[in-house]
Amino acid sequence: MEKTKDFVITVKPDTVLYAGINTHKDGYNSAGISCKIGEKEYLSINYEWSSEEDIPIFVMDVMAFIKNNNAEVSKAWPGKEKAYKEYKDRDK
Repeated sequence: MEKTKDFVITVKPDTVLYAGINTHKDGYNSAGISCKIGEKEYLSINYEWSSEEDIPIFVMDVMAFIKNNNAEVSKAWPGKEKAYKEYKDRDK
């Protein structure tokens, strides 16, 4: 059997359209990042959890990433509002 290896994704701030942390009524929370990689190419990474006590490392990393890039939580990335709207409207 082959050894498993870590899967690492690098997120460049200039590709980010959205980064956010949200609480949902069903008891779950979510954190995610959406990036525009190329023309009509997107990468979205989402994490969901139900514990109110333990905050996952991924969520803490998303929060630090947002803060370090002077962005607002759960809003379109600064300067990427139009691209984020296009991303969200792509299936309409």
